[in-house]
Amino acid sequence: MTRVSLGMTGAGEVGPGAHVCALYCGADERDAVLFPFLEQGLRSGDKCLCVVDQIGVTAVLDRLLERVDAEGMDRLQLTVEGAAEVYLDSGEFSADSMTAFLDQQVHAVADEPYGLFRAVGEMSWILDEPPGADAVFPYESAVNRVVQDRPALFLCLYDLRQFNVDMLVEVLRTHPKVLVDGTVLDNPHYRSPDVYRPGAGSTAQAVPAGPEQDRQDEFERLHETLAGGSRIDLTLLELLHRLESPQ
Repeated sequence: MTRVSLGMTGAGEVGPGAHVCALYCGADERDAVLFPFLEQGLRSGDKCLCVVDQIGVTAVLDRLLERVDAEGMDRLQLTVEGAAEVYLDSGEFSADSMTAFLDQQVHAVADEPYGLFRAVGEMSWILDEPPGADAVFPYESAVNRVVQDRPALFLCLYDLRQFNVDMLVEVLRTHPKVLVDGTVLDNPHYRSPDVYRPGAGSTAQAVPAGPEQDRQDEFERLHETLAGGSRIDLTLLELLHRLESPQ
């Protein structure tokens, strides 16, 4: 296996061992990433794990199992869990426990008749600042070692409307590839686990929900941060411009 499809038309393919962040705005755009990603995995014979937060487990299962049964795919390859049961099963987040869990899942694929281990997770759960949330981005960085050169594909879901600029910077620094506006792009902001150090956004804080000026200030800061002129910067700025514009 040399290339893996994310399931979205025009998104392109990645190699096994990829750790991708998907940046989007709202539930509709999330679903346009989440469901094709999992459906492609089941269609390809991958072992699939989906961890959700703002969409319910039942809603995901109902939609996916209808497709699984219609296409004759093996539903035993699919696991859907809530974020609290996976990321916070001990009552707090542990980077070591999560990386060990993922490592075990990837290792098990070698002994099972699956193409690879395909995992997707909504990351909005960190906005509630549960115990251990300050370790989330060091964990995101460490995930790159778990997947590197192995039969795995990890996709982390981040809603641009909910995360502030400092956190978005940490997202970009910990993911080698970014799925934005329907395209997978190489990420020039990425820092390998050998050199990554958590910055100001490593502590979870949501985008201000109060005065409109607060949000405008966040957008202006993001525009300044993404002024490098790379394709990913320009694509993100265009997406945020649409987000700012009246609907």
